[in-house]
Amino acid sequence: MNLRNDVCHGLVDTLPKHRVALILQASLYLLNHAHGHLSPAPPTP
Repeated sequence: MNLRNDVCHGLVDTLPKHRVALILQASLYLLNHAHGHLSPAPPTP
């Protein structure tokens, strides 16, 4: 499944709600991880 190609090339009009939720959750996780907010313990001084 290549969802990006399907959406970008207009092969899909609207996505099912469960896919939208998964995509949003994944993107929020990646953003959070990229900014270092998922560290299990606070940094030691």
